[in-house]
Amino acid sequence: MSRHRPVSLLMMCLASSLAFADAQEPIPEHDLEPVPPDEEIVPALLQDAFSDAEPGLEEALGDDFASEGQFLVGDVLYTAQEIREQGIHISHFVVDDNAAERQAILGFRTTDELQIYLFMTGKYPSETPQGVQLQCPQVDSPAYFFMDTAYDTGEGYFALWPGMALSRLGRWNDKISSLWGAPCATWTVIHQHSDFKGRKLWVYRGTAIRSLRWHGFAEWWGPFAYWASWNDRVSSVQILW
Repeated sequence: MSRHRPVSLLMMCLASSLAFADAQEPIPEHDLEPVPPDEEIVPALLQDAFSDAEPGLEEALGDDFASEGQFLVGDVLYTAQEIREQGIHISHFVVDDNAAERQAILGFRTTDELQIYLFMTGKYPSETPQGVQLQCPQVDSPAYFFMDTAYDTGEGYFALWPGMALSRLGRWNDKISSLWGAPCATWTVIHQHSDFKGRKLWVYRGTAIRSLRWHGFAEWWGPFAYWASWNDRVSSVQILW
């Protein structure tokens, strides 16, 4: 699964016209067996989630984590083009019920901005289960990560439970294309780089993302168009209570 995928102009137009609601949805009913990863599991620590991505070469070349949709940054709606042209640096991307209501991905420049939002919305995570989470059957509530889009299991998948994290993905590195956020955890967080570095996409409990490719934009490589996105760009993950 290559990072840059040639697509036709027709596919580009169809993809860019997809509604934001189509990119996220509730977890579908399933009887999928939770398969643990082969890599070493470590505790999901808040200090690893609350770190900022440093602006670098990617900003100079254009923010290739920005989709053709809208971004709500500091109570201002921006298009992907405006994000790139104005050089707005986003460390944390958030997909939750508020994002769905606004039809926009929530963007936070810094951890401080993100933490204020989490406190105000009652969505601040923990390293241990809290309240009703204590009654949640953990064995039935992992997050699922799929190597293919649309939750296709043909290329492989793995499950990870609340309170757990993978600092390195091994054979899964840069190969995750869709996911189901853990329904009992508060957040499933995917990181751009290993060791929980780089930008982060926060997915709220019980949210499924059918294709991480939809969180991207059209770019050109010679005569070919491709999508640059979160698809095949995940190198570490956390499941936060």
